[in-house]
Amino acid sequence: MPDTQPIDMVTTEVVASALESIAEEMGGVLKRSSYSPMIRDMDDFSCAIFAVDGDLVAQADYIPAQLGAMSLVVKSVIEQWGGRVNPGDVFICNHPYMGAMHLPDVNIITPVFADGALIGWCGTAAHHIDIGGANPGSEGAELQDLFAEGLTFPPVRLYLGGEENEDLFHVLEQNIRDPRSTLSDLRAQRAACELGNQRLIELFELYGAATVAEVMRSAVESAEQGVRNVLRGLPDGEAEAEGFLDDDGRGGEPTRIHVRVSKTGDTLHIDLSGTSEQVAGAMNVP
Repeated sequence: MPDTQPIDMVTTEVVASALESIAEEMGGVLKRSSYSPMIRDMDDFSCAIFAVDGDLVAQADYIPAQLGAMSLVVKSVIEQWGGRVNPGDVFICNHPYMGAMHLPDVNIITPVFADGALIGWCGTAAHHIDIGGANPGSEGAELQDLFAEGLTFPPVRLYLGGEENEDLFHVLEQNIRDPRSTLSDLRAQRAACELGNQRLIELFELYGAATVAEVMRSAVESAEQGVRNVLRGLPDGEAEAEGFLDDDGRGGEPTRIHVRVSKTGDTLHIDLSGTSEQVAGAMNVP
């Protein structure tokens, strides 16, 4: 289909559904290729497709909580590497100050190229059994700093031009308790992204770059517009609520989680400033 033709609603829906189907197919590859029961049996992973700028445009229904962070990880890759991204590169990231969550949730992100141009990104996030650190499983409420929780990766290349970065694989192998599970699951994540890359390129070849890029853009805009339409139908006002963690994991005081929400027209403001400050234990989250 030539890129110059207007995009009708049927084409828009077909392409949007195809993007969602790609993410679901990625999930099937990851689930069936993984080594550990955390991914294979518990489905503790996510798969998604992102636009060139890192905005999430399609996702598979596994663990939605990871998906809000994944877009920030892709944008961290873009910020750090910019124009130095090449076909076949695979990025790993679990840094909680660069879009990720806790360290065992490892993100694997791949750029997608067609005719030499970057056309989007594929990404997976999966909970690994171990990523090093003081405790088996890389978690522990009593830990006092990030370094005790395990290996911390900013966006760095796990694969370069389609080949494994042997230096990084050796570092991983020597710093985790079950390297067979962790390395196998990382390779499964990469395989899922490779499948996503292939399917996304096929979609671009079938409908044209301009059409798919426009559907990606409209997907983000329509999601925002849908939320705004719902908000307009609700009365304006404010509300607040709070809850408490029993302690910080180290016998400290109860940890307050407080939120104040104000709604005006189609805008929602969420204020968490009433929440407790950072605590000594490992109960903090970004």
